[in-house]
Amino acid sequence: MMAFDTGVFSVSNATLKSIYRRKSTLFSSFILPIVFILIIWWITPKTILEVKFLGADTRFETMLDIHLVTGALNAIALTAGLFGFLITFENRKISERLRVAGFSSLTVSLGGFMALTLVLLSSAFLAGLLTIFLFVPKDLIGFAFSLFLITVIYGALGHILGVIYPRILEGTLIILLFSFIDLMLLTNPLGRTVYLKPWTFVMPGFWPMQIL
Repeated sequence: MMAFDTGVFSVSNATLKSIYRRKSTLFSSFILPIVFILIIWWITPKTILEVKFLGADTRFETMLDIHLVTGALNAIALTAGLFGFLITFENRKISERLRVAGFSSLTVSLGGFMALTLVLLSSAFLAGLLTIFLFVPKDLIGFAFSLFLITVIYGALGHILGVIYPRILEGTLIILLFSFIDLMLLTNPLGRTVYLKPWTFVMPGFWPMQIL
């Protein structure tokens, strides 16, 4: 068990060094969600929306507040998915060398995912601070937990896709389309009692969104 833990941390350290050497990719993982959130803040009007719940009271929300929360989660999902896929895909040679050096496939995968998660959580933290600066969510702890969950979930999806899928262009398009459909079309940021279809609870973005 101790050897396994040591191996995971060794692989994670090697992956972090590899990520750091790709400074342009690392830089984009922090810039992408910030630009996404700022664009939403800039183009969305502050129109008041009247939301009626079945068997509940009417609630008033501004369009900007709704779009900022949704946009922040979508930006992090997109960043985590893309970054997880691209880095995992580009590190395939390093992963092969680590396996040749005696590390198991599970150790290599877990170590790589641990390194990715550390970087992505840092990116999500900065994006969350920007969102809070522009709009303070009513449930600040729920918002923070939602960001954490969406980062881990989509980082894992991107990492898994990078391991099993051999084509970078198609893999990138899959992440783009899936994150948009999941968080912008099929989930609802207005509360856990409102969503488009009952089956949407199986989507990875559903539960993080309903925490809000």
